[in-house]
Amino acid sequence: MCFFPVAPVPAAARIPLDQPTPLGYNRAMLTLNTRSRYGLAALLSLATGYEQGLVQAKEIANHHGIPPKYLEQILVRLTSTELVQSVRGKHGGYRLARPPAKISVLEALEALEGGLALAGDNGATVPEAVTALFEEAEAALRQVFSISLAELAERQHRLARSLIFHI
Repeated sequence: MCFFPVAPVPAAARIPLDQPTPLGYNRAMLTLNTRSRYGLAALLSLATGYEQGLVQAKEIANHHGIPPKYLEQILVRLTSTELVQSVRGKHGGYRLARPPAKISVLEALEALEGGLALAGDNGATVPEAVTALFEEAEAALRQVFSISLAELAERQHRLARSLIFHI
């Protein structure tokens, strides 16, 4: 579950995401399903190994703990949206269709989710202020997700390196 807080909350005041808030509401504005999380993990692996060539699905599945059959479904979807290329055969595998710097996380999420929209029209009469607020939130999410897979891979590299030094 992805949670996007409006402002940082002090650690002492945080409520675990699996528990309701004092008013009983779920605090998540947007939940990205496992297809998106696993899909981004797979794309991150392909971005990291972009210069090395093809990556086999079983390597990705093992590395991230993704059920192999589910990963295959995700990779088929990413292939059909032309973010990923597949090569069949004994030495086959998957690779990004474009350099990691040319694929945004937003593009990947839209391919995996079929679009990201908070301000969609569901037929209900909603006050203009609410619609405007949702449009603003959607624009902010699009901005956050506009980073490239190359930038995401660099973030992962920095985080992994900092974990090694902090252990």
